[in-house]
Amino acid sequence: MKKIFIILVLNLFFCNTIVSANPICEKGDCINGEGILTYKNPYLKYEGNFKEGKIHGYGVITGTKYIYEGNHINSRKNGFGKIEFNSGLSYEGEWKDNKHDGNGTLILPSGHVFKGKFKNGGYVVDVAKVNPDSNSIIIPVTIHLLEVNYKNLVSNNPNKNIEEVERHLNYANYLWKDAGFYFKLTKIQNSKSKIPKNFDKMVKWRKTKYKQNVTDGNKWRDYVAKVIKHKKNKVDKTINIYFFPSGMFPGCGTAAHRAKGNFNKTFIFLPYSSNMCSLQSFSLAHELGHTIGVSHMGGKNDLMSGEYVGGTNISLKVIDQAKLEYETYLKKNLEWLSIGFCGTTGARLEHREIKLKNFTYYPCWIINISIN
Repeated sequence: MKKIFIILVLNLFFCNTIVSANPICEKGDCINGEGILTYKNPYLKYEGNFKEGKIHGYGVITGTKYIYEGNHINSRKNGFGKIEFNSGLSYEGEWKDNKHDGNGTLILPSGHVFKGKFKNGGYVVDVAKVNPDSNSIIIPVTIHLLEVNYKNLVSNNPNKNIEEVERHLNYANYLWKDAGFYFKLTKIQNSKSKIPKNFDKMVKWRKTKYKQNVTDGNKWRDYVAKVIKHKKNKVDKTINIYFFPSGMFPGCGTAAHRAKGNFNKTFIFLPYSSNMCSLQSFSLAHELGHTIGVSHMGGKNDLMSGEYVGGTNISLKVIDQAKLEYETYLKKNLEWLSIGFCGTTGARLEHREIKLKNFTYYPCWIINISIN
């Protein structure tokens, strides 16, 4: 499972403009014509067309873990192209400024195939507007579009993302409707973040030194809560869903669920769609399942699987568990605690339950946070 995360980090990195120290033109014309350009750290080889010293036109990029074949404009992937990783992960289709954008096919190492439209790196799942039935269990949610202005993490006009986040929630409702649950959007609002002076230091700590234990879990979730100003921004008695710029925090998130229906101060925290987090609609539906008391269960075709993302089946066992939780606790105490966002790239590393005082923490993937 670890191999999949590494590959997807490479996907995010190598889908950006090629930047490396001391590139060498091995053959041909690497200014205006055809040539071969190599990079040593990390190793890359580009063979194809150049214009005014930039990669421009058709060409092939070969790295240690992947190969890309397709079109470029001004050293960025634009037009049609295909990228294949050693793990079996691949995308073939249209690109725009290094992002999957247009018609394409994404194939995960798990065997899941997603063919259709992509936008800003994310797979677009369009279904008709979902409305609750007369007997649906209604769970209120609030969506926060986080305003960020820090180095390359800029999102000062988050309203442009409203269509995307509404689409994610609508698809989650599409999957949960037959199970008898409906997550009702009560409000979308812009919410300001506050980037502390030690932000880079803490993110580096999270990437390199974080350990899966109670102490580090508490430290990280408390820090993230301060960054997004959850205490000030939250709307009580709803699931607070915070969307943030891709790359702001490591990975794509995680989830936690307080026992006995006491979910006060809970929220979902997730990036907008990107090449790295391309299946947000599926993962949002999965994490919402945790908020209604469902633990990991099932195989790769199941929504609540603890190992894979992309499944849509909601088993009778899942439905029974969710409705028991609702009748026992949520119906009496419709308050919310914390849910993060699990990765959207085809697999999770593990399923472990860690008891943190009075709630159960479900680490998924690589992030392992639950924010109070």
